[in-house]
Amino acid sequence: MKTNVKKFFKILMPVVGVGVVSCGIVFVSGCLVQTPLVSLGGSTAVLPLINALSPYIDFIDVVTSAGGSGVGISSIIDGTKEIGIASTHPDILSLGLDNAKYKIWDEKRVKTVTIAWDGIALVYKPSPASANANVIINEENLAKIYHAFSGDKQFKLGDLLNNNDETIIVPYARNGGSSVSGTTDAFFKDSHLNYKDSAYWKSLKQNEVDNITNAITNGGYGSNIIQTAESNSQAWSVAKNGPEGSFVYLSVGFVINNIEEIQKYGFKVALYGEQGISPLEPGVIANTYNWYRPLNLMYSMTHVKNIPEIPRMIAWILFNEQAKQIINNEGYVPLSETSLKSMGWNGNLNDMSFLINDSDSPEGTYDVKLGYSGAK
Repeated sequence: MKTNVKKFFKILMPVVGVGVVSCGIVFVSGCLVQTPLVSLGGSTAVLPLINALSPYIDFIDVVTSAGGSGVGISSIIDGTKEIGIASTHPDILSLGLDNAKYKIWDEKRVKTVTIAWDGIALVYKPSPASANANVIINEENLAKIYHAFSGDKQFKLGDLLNNNDETIIVPYARNGGSSVSGTTDAFFKDSHLNYKDSAYWKSLKQNEVDNITNAITNGGYGSNIIQTAESNSQAWSVAKNGPEGSFVYLSVGFVINNIEEIQKYGFKVALYGEQGISPLEPGVIANTYNWYRPLNLMYSMTHVKNIPEIPRMIAWILFNEQAKQIINNEGYVPLSETSLKSMGWNGNLNDMSFLINDSDSPEGTYDVKLGYSGAK
């Protein structure tokens, strides 16, 4: 498991001779000043952003580790991390009021705060015959793509490009499906396209629909698929050496930061919607390119009362102009004022109490009493 430690200690350097002597005598007890150390773990889509931001936060030390969104959610329930990170909705409410995990979530008064938006990109390796054609993610094609990613049926590139390309599509999907992978969850649930209204989806039998849904949700794929580990980097490391017709879904932030390598290996990025929008265009995520998901931090509001630097850190990420620029540079989208207010912010830059209090808003904040809407 990859772990990143930004820094552990800050040493106060004395500026006068007497201070040096005193420091030499009481170094252990006073001159080595330890800033609060906070552990974060979970989603590999959120992790690069946290690692990019953390060196600029000088009042807290951050230790991060990967594992996937499911690990991030579980780490808050079992108390192994102070902040869980996820690129999906925790959806604890669906477990039911009597569920043990739900009860712990409720007791800890867990809050989820969205710190940025990320898109889902589908990258694929065309054949020479279709090198100048583009896969378009519309309702009809998306229904076929989901069927392909269930592993139950084999498709050809021509099925998506409406030509005679006989190249077999080779999908690369995450182990465990959306129940483990936040990227898979967003791939399957957050396209904002009504693929169920497509002619292809309506042509499927109910058992086929059930198989597709169960496979992508639970990871019980059919034989026409190659499985990868959860993280974007691990999925790409396997898929990049695949044959013509290889398809893999990735975080847009990951694609932007690795686009030269992606193109070097002969892959293209599928376009979205009837207008053929590329996720690589600036400013399109969560706007015209509508295949997006939230990047979330989860923490116990009971616990953070003892570490005020945690909400201070989150406030810095949400409101600091340097933080917003880093978010943009990493290929993500900072929250709009509408999103911030949906999480309970009252519009006052001097009042960050919404980060440690239950929100009266039905949107934006996820705890056991409210739910999460993902408002833009």
